[in-house]
Parts: sequence; C-alpha cells; structure tokens
Amino acid sequence: MMKTKESISQVFVWCPESGLPENEKNLAGIREWWTSLEGKTIIWEVFSSALDSTTPILRELLVVENPLIEGNGLRWRKRGLENWNSISVQNLVLDNSLKQLDIIPSLQDWFCSKYRVRIVN
Repeated sequence: MMKTKESISQVFVWCPESGLPENEKNLAGIREWWTSLEGKTIIWEVFSSALDSTTPILRELLVVENPLIEGNGLRWRKRGLENWNSISVQNLVLDNSLKQLDIIPSLQDWFCSKYRVRIVN
C-alpha cells in the first residue's frame, strides 16, 4: 500500500535522546494522542525479540485509564485494576492514519522487542 503525503504527515517519531528540531513537536502530538486514550478500548500487542517477528506473542483487549507521559516513560492503568503500568521508552512511532502507536522499550530483553497499541473505538 502506497502512503500519500497526507498519511506520511500523520506519522510522529519521538526519541528521548534526539536533538532533532521536530522531536518536541512530535512528542506533543504523541502525548495528545496517548492522553486521548482515556476510557477507550485498545488492543495491546507484545512482539517477540526475534528479528523476524511480525506476529504478536500476546494480544489483549483492554480499556485505558489515566494515560500519561512522564519523562521518557508511558504510564497507564487498565480499567478495573489499581496498579499502574509503565514502560521506559527508547522511541515511539505514532501513525495517526492507522490509529496505532509502536513502543520500543529502552530495556529490551530476550522476551520483548516492541509493544503496539491500536485503538478499537
């Protein structure tokens, strides 16, 4: 599928250590999208650290509460639970046209190389 100029402009990349001028603008767009998840149903996917991993090893449907970005971390609660979830990130890639955020954690291990959040409603 070929991306148009309009759909490419809906992609925001943020790296905490980047000195690129658009980094802060991209973070603002990602923060706005992330906080808009409040009360929405999402699909949370976890991808294996295998290089050829395109199929998630875990897929969960959940409702997000209290989503926020602090420093280089994403925080949220799963509806019905009191504990916070958080991930320190190496980089974030938001594709507004797909309503999808790819999260590359800063502490990659043998288990997980990437998380993906997709909006259901």
